[in-house]
Amino acid sequence: MRVVHRNYPEKIFQNFQRDFENTEKQLSDYLNSLAEEKYISNNMAADTFIRESLNHPSDFYFFKFLNDSLVYWSDNSVPLTHLDAMIGRETRVLELANGIYFYKDTLVANTRFSGLFLIKHNYPYQNIYLDNRFHPPFRAPSSTTISFQPGTYNVKNSHGFLFSIEPPLKTTPEKVPSLILLALYALAFVSLCASLFQLYLRLGGILRSKLLLVLAFSVDVVLLRLLMFIFNVPRNLHDSYLFKPGSFAASDWIPSIGDFVFNALAIMVIAYALFITYRYIRLKSKISLFRRYFLIFSLFLHIFIFYRLFLWAVNSLIMDASYSMNLNQIFFLNADSFLAFFVLTLLLFSFFLVSYRILGLAFQYSRHHFVVYFVFFILTSAIYTLLCVFIHDCELVLFIPLLVYVIAFFFQVQSLPDLNKVGFSSVLLYLFLFAILSTAVLSTYNGHKEAEQRKLLAIDLASGEDPLTEYMLLTVVDEMKADSQLLSLLSVSPYDLDMEDQAITYIEDNYLSDRLRKYEWMVTICTPGRDLILQPEEYVVNCYDYFGDIVGRIGKPALGNGQFRYNNAAGMSNYISAQDYIFGDGYDTVRVFIELFSFFIPEGGLGYPELLIDEQIKTFTGLENYSYARYANDELLFKYGDYTYRTNISKYGDLISGEFFIHNNAYHYVSRIDEDEYLIISRDTAGFLEFLAPFSYLLIFFTVFVLLVYIIVKVPFSRMGFEINFRNQLQLYIISLIIISFVIVGIISVRYVINLNTDKNKDILQEKTHSVLIELEHKLSEEEQLTGEMEEYLTSLLIKFSKVFFSDINLYDLQGNLLASSRPEIFQKQLISKKMNSVAYRILTLDKKLLFIHTETIGDQDYFSAYVPFRNAENKVVAYLNLPYFARQTELQNEISVFLNAFLNVYVLLIAVAIFLAVLISRYITRPLQLIRDKMGSLSLSGSNEKIKWSRKDEIGTLVAEYNRMIDELSRSADLLAKSERESAWREMAKQVAHEIKNPLTPMKLSVQYLQKAWDEKSEDWEERLHRFTQTIIEHIDTLSAIASEFSDFAKMPQKKEERIDLSGAIKKSLDLFSDMENIQFSFKSIPEPPYHVLADKTQLIRVFNNLIQNSVQAIGQDKKGVIQITLDREQNNYLIRVADNGPGIPAEMMDKIFSPSFTTKSSGMGLGLALVRSIIEEAGGEINFESSPDTGAVFIIHLPVYR
Repeated sequence: MRVVHRNYPEKIFQNFQRDFENTEKQLSDYLNSLAEEKYISNNMAADTFIRESLNHPSDFYFFKFLNDSLVYWSDNSVPLTHLDAMIGRETRVLELANGIYFYKDTLVANTRFSGLFLIKHNYPYQNIYLDNRFHPPFRAPSSTTISFQPGTYNVKNSHGFLFSIEPPLKTTPEKVPSLILLALYALAFVSLCASLFQLYLRLGGILRSKLLLVLAFSVDVVLLRLLMFIFNVPRNLHDSYLFKPGSFAASDWIPSIGDFVFNALAIMVIAYALFITYRYIRLKSKISLFRRYFLIFSLFLHIFIFYRLFLWAVNSLIMDASYSMNLNQIFFLNADSFLAFFVLTLLLFSFFLVSYRILGLAFQYSRHHFVVYFVFFILTSAIYTLLCVFIHDCELVLFIPLLVYVIAFFFQVQSLPDLNKVGFSSVLLYLFLFAILSTAVLSTYNGHKEAEQRKLLAIDLASGEDPLTEYMLLTVVDEMKADSQLLSLLSVSPYDLDMEDQAITYIEDNYLSDRLRKYEWMVTICTPGRDLILQPEEYVVNCYDYFGDIVGRIGKPALGNGQFRYNNAAGMSNYISAQDYIFGDGYDTVRVFIELFSFFIPEGGLGYPELLIDEQIKTFTGLENYSYARYANDELLFKYGDYTYRTNISKYGDLISGEFFIHNNAYHYVSRIDEDEYLIISRDTAGFLEFLAPFSYLLIFFTVFVLLVYIIVKVPFSRMGFEINFRNQLQLYIISLIIISFVIVGIISVRYVINLNTDKNKDILQEKTHSVLIELEHKLSEEEQLTGEMEEYLTSLLIKFSKVFFSDINLYDLQGNLLASSRPEIFQKQLISKKMNSVAYRILTLDKKLLFIHTETIGDQDYFSAYVPFRNAENKVVAYLNLPYFARQTELQNEISVFLNAFLNVYVLLIAVAIFLAVLISRYITRPLQLIRDKMGSLSLSGSNEKIKWSRKDEIGTLVAEYNRMIDELSRSADLLAKSERESAWREMAKQVAHEIKNPLTPMKLSVQYLQKAWDEKSEDWEERLHRFTQTIIEHIDTLSAIASEFSDFAKMPQKKEERIDLSGAIKKSLDLFSDMENIQFSFKSIPEPPYHVLADKTQLIRVFNNLIQNSVQAIGQDKKGVIQITLDREQNNYLIRVADNGPGIPAEMMDKIFSPSFTTKSSGMGLGLALVRSIIEEAGGEINFESSPDTGAVFIIHLPVYR
């Protein structure tokens, strides 16, 4: 049971009452103003006041009566059938045929001003133009009902009760608020998943496995989505149309387009988590060839699986929906269509994220070899194709875009090996590729959907029987025979025409208008001797004979006695019911004929028909996009549409029912109705521009989506590098200028097309109006006046002309009252009043214009309407001719769509060319800057710096000249600095050497002095002292020799000889030198696959590893079980070597001096080893640093660039 906010209906009522009071007050103020003398005596002044004073003139309707005769009306939207009955009432709420109005008037002498405002539209049926909603001043849901009986929520004014309203107990969000809610909840869902993902990243140390992290996060997202689905969260959004199966339903798990949106968001979030988690792809160092090839095959197989799932989802998105995703008819797209495109984009983006990582792995396992990469992709493709052929039908044509994507990925990664950095050009490349892929997918599945719709349309057009209608008609007839009131009317109808009219009206109102609305009908009451006059030929025929002839010639028995069915020329079912009613003991027989005519919109979109059709019972939807023809016995019976068919179906060759064929630039579907009867449904084949049009729209849509994702994701997930350097900025500026110009030119061009279409329609209408006027003058020029008594003749005349000129025609008398119409239903159903448009009436009567064309409105349908005065032979105006021109909105939409297709395709081509030129121009312009940047990057105080040669005297030349000047200054400064540093270094080194030499000289001097003393004193242990002295002197001489050797090595570094070196081999050679150390365990691990090539001096590089290992050995000492670990890894474009030991580490106070030439922690030596190591590493283009902890020892970390 749902909890409903108990104050919701009360809130609606309070707002409604307040709105009503405000609107009534405005109406009273206007009526009081109109009661002034200047408006009472002058209709023109009153009209000017109304149109200038009202901000929204359509909100109020005013009428002026003089002696209770209507002399002025501000609008013809209000049907005036019952207006006379309300004259003199102080206040009243009127329920008219097209709405519920509030009425109020004021009387001044013999002049009465009446005012009305619309409360709610109340059309007898609804369609795209007629919608029973509240008028804008009133804030109430459309589902709120109005009753004229007191209820819970009574609307009152100063005179008391007016009516009551019954608001819905709960609110159902309207379309626009629902979409806003969906966007907010979708953003909240993604934000919640993002927060959860950040939490998992922080717990990565606990989980340790990336795969486990992704799986755990995915399970949580799926559970979250499952809980939302089961408990209908968010509840208020689930009450909207988005979560109803009206526009889309695929399965129990995807029952609506709203559910599909959240499912797609969940998939995208999981795909993005996988994409972020597996940023750095590290492969196992040792893997067999078979396993590596199997992994490549498996990866490509996963690509096909995910691609197939993507195609399945898009197929469902199109085939299981009532909305359109045909971008060639962009004006037929609705909000659900754009939601579907959003889902398509989410799915495509998810596929890209997953496939990007999978293809990256395949690229790594193929060791960057295109042949291996491509061969395994083709092998996987072949297996996929075989599965499609023998197991499941697949669209193999959709394999081509995937092939292009996979190959393009290889070459893109080949040029930019860092998979985590996507350049501007790469983004554009993928946008183009996926726009092409989506275009192919949409074109394929839209084609399938159109084919299925055409087959269903063929069934509808071919089917002659309507069992439900036959049953309903039989029920109606049985009820009529038991209706005593109807029997009473029929019993006297043969003798009283008024009673006959009442009987016909009674039958229509009580039996036909509600239950058989899908048909037009005609009720005829006949007696055996009654004749009918058939118009317009005025042919007289017996009533029984007329209907008997129809039944005898083309009628077929239907359900029940006296009921017959026949097909009209279009193949649609019409019905005739003939029932006898016997009165007067069998002497009087009355036969009631009920004719049911199927609705059919004629070619050319004649007049009002789309306004007259109930949307709920509209048949043959989508027929406006097709042409069709019916053939019987090889002859053409009927055609509809613009396509020119052959008169004989045999001219098309041997046709097979249920198949499609192409003929004369049209795509046809043939269906066999009967043995010798066929139906062909046709539409124009899509041209290249039509096929290309979705690409342009999708490219724009995807570009906007990627920009939004980049903006949203960049802040919380700073994971993916997107370089915006000067070159990218230059490219972006050029493309932006073209896009801005495209938007401006596009808006102006579309506006021009609309104006051109408007002018064209006005010209057509003007031409038609004059043509109809000439024909009417030819027929009616001798009439002195046209009156209501001529209605039947005028109507038949106007119907005849309307069929000739494909336009409805209305004729008004000099007082603005309707005389006749070729489409009387529009007035009979009281969609508008029978008064002439007030503006047109004023222009023709007061301004005396010969032609007036303006825009009028019925419901939400705007149309052009032309008025001309009709003159007789005496040049006297006797009536006003009106032609409402309903240029089908689809025609304008198609024209704009065709223009936009061509326009977008041309501009997309221009943008593609512009991107290419922008890349070339930006590279050409930035090449000098790149050169300067490279030169500046290679500046060295110690090396030789080259100048840049530039001959042109432009801004770049000025910059180059300044750079060359700085090179000269830098050279001079470098020389001075080098000289100063050399002097300083040698002074420091001299001090250090002197200090190191003095250390052994002091004990040597003391030893000599002690030996001299012993000699002088003739000590008994002279020989022993001499022996000790000799040993001491030798030890100190060795120390001095070592000092000299270290100084020589450092001061006289030999010239390096660079060559390609295998790091693994160099490390292993150094380890071999220390393999005899019993108390130390050595280990060496290399994670990536070999080889590990760098460019360096082999001898010096081995010296580096020797020195580092020697330092670790000495730091561990002889009394401890030591461990020295060396690891070799790859980090992007560098090799990473780590030399770790479990010694005592480096004290914190000594860390800043570790690489100084004079630093040492040993009791002997000058401390030049690590300085020498650093010098060698930097000469090779790398860097060295260290980490140290008293508990874990020291780790020296070396980065060396990968040799390419």
